[in-house]
Amino acid sequence: MIAGPSRGGSSAAVTVRSGAHVVVEAEVPAAHIDLKVPRAPRWLRTIRMTSGAMAAALDFDPEIVEDVRTNASEVSSALIEVGTGDVLNLELSAGDGWFSMRAETSLDDPSTVQRDRLEQHEKVLAALSDHFGFDVSDGRVSGSFRREFRIDPMAPRG
Repeated sequence: MIAGPSRGGSSAAVTVRSGAHVVVEAEVPAAHIDLKVPRAPRWLRTIRMTSGAMAAALDFDPEIVEDVRTNASEVSSALIEVGTGDVLNLELSAGDGWFSMRAETSLDDPSTVQRDRLEQHEKVLAALSDHFGFDVSDGRVSGSFRREFRIDPMAPRG
């Protein structure tokens, strides 16, 4: 038996052969987009527009939409600067009260990454997101952010 989504996540009950039930709590995104673009600065506008349009389509407050755009731009800019791959892979997800993005690209030599370049982007992310970070490992560099916010249950929703 699967239960439907609830505010901020979902609950699923799975019947096991012994007759016991296992309850799994997980967030179910209202929207998810996988985006693959060339690792080039001219694609930052597409990333900003896509993330902002996704947040706006979910009726997020305009201030939150702008935070999402800025955070998406910061993570992507950082990976464009330090990565060496031809492609930037992005995963955008959002649900009631949250928006997250994870991006990654290839990296030829992790020892060449200038950590101070990433730290500059982290300063902006620290001001506009709840969780963020960059990781350099296994020939990849990745970055992510998560923006959380309260939803007014009395506000009209699209």
